[in-house]
Amino acid sequence: MWKINDSEPAPKFNIVERPNTWAKAMKKTAALSETENLKLAFWEKFNNEAPKYSAFIREFKLRKPQAQHWYDLGLGSSAYHLCMTLNTKNNCLSAGLYVNEDKDIITRFKSNEELVSKILGIINPNEIEWRLDGNKKASRFLILHPMGDVNDKDNWDNGCAWLCDMCVKIKQVVKEILK
Repeated sequence: MWKINDSEPAPKFNIVERPNTWAKAMKKTAALSETENLKLAFWEKFNNEAPKYSAFIREFKLRKPQAQHWYDLGLGSSAYHLCMTLNTKNNCLSAGLYVNEDKDIITRFKSNEELVSKILGIINPNEIEWRLDGNKKASRFLILHPMGDVNDKDNWDNGCAWLCDMCVKIKQVVKEILK
């Protein structure tokens, strides 16, 4: 019993048992398909590898990995964000800038395509994929990176390193063009 000053006595409870988060996590992954488990494992690997890249960690805050093909990072604006994808069908990664609705923003990047290529370290500007469909709300540019076989976890370290490097460069592009 607890008693504070002249208060009435109150019961004191001690936690004896609490929910088992490990069991909950196992149930969650058991319900996933093989491909979803692969995606979740890749993004978990990314979260474990990213802190090794000081330039990346200075610029970005990691988020909880999910069993999906994309992983987004904030860039300080609700109008756009950094997007990364793991394409299990084509065995490649991508990193790019996703612009929600503001066509003027993506137009600024497209009109500075040469500068974008230079900052990203891309020799051939055709390596940047521009998705500027006027009928869709969102637009983006992205860079693709072949992974070899995404099922081969030996390829993941290289893929995570490429993503960290490219994310830092994309943020530099954003700072330069939207300054």
